[in-house]
Amino acid sequence: MRLYHGSTEMVATPQIRKPNRALDFGNGFYTTTDYAQAEQWARRRLGNIQSHAYVAEGDFFC
Repeated sequence: MRLYHGSTEMVATPQIRKPNRALDFGNGFYTTTDYAQAEQWARRRLGNIQSHAYVAEGDFFC
């Protein structure tokens, strides 16, 4: 399965970390199967900042 992650920073290898709290949708590495959605999220995070939006992609099997 191909997954995409939109970010304001280049992500070569995501780091898997143990959570320090038991909340849903807290800090994490969120992915989508839709490239356009990942790109849109990254651009939304930029706001008025003049910077680059990045979309990382990878093949993962569940």
